[in-house]
Amino acid sequence: MNRELRLYVSQGSEDGMTEDVFRQLATEFAGLNYDELLGASFRKNHGYIDLKGEHAQLLLDNMHGIEYNSKPLTLEVANVISQRGERDENAAASNEQTTSDRATTDQA
Repeated sequence: MNRELRLYVSQGSEDGMTEDVFRQLATEFAGLNYDELLGASFRKNHGYIDLKGEHAQLLLDNMHGIEYNSKPLTLEVANVISQRGERDENAAASNEQTTSDRATTDQA
């Protein structure tokens, strides 16, 4: 299963960056299809893009450092977006370990 990633984008709405503009740039510079970006949100000074891991690497390799509106564009991995099942399994494993640690501490 391929993980989804969230990328940080260093430009926001004040810089003229919108979801549509970013999608156009991703198509032009990284060759991504318009629908390969899963979602986007832009604030005043920055934004976030959600996409599959293999597409994230294409963006990082081809768009990080390009100039948009006379400013360099920075892209960085902000977060791994896990599938719900993975998160639940990881949380359960963490809880089991914590319970085990407490039991060991209580016995000491």
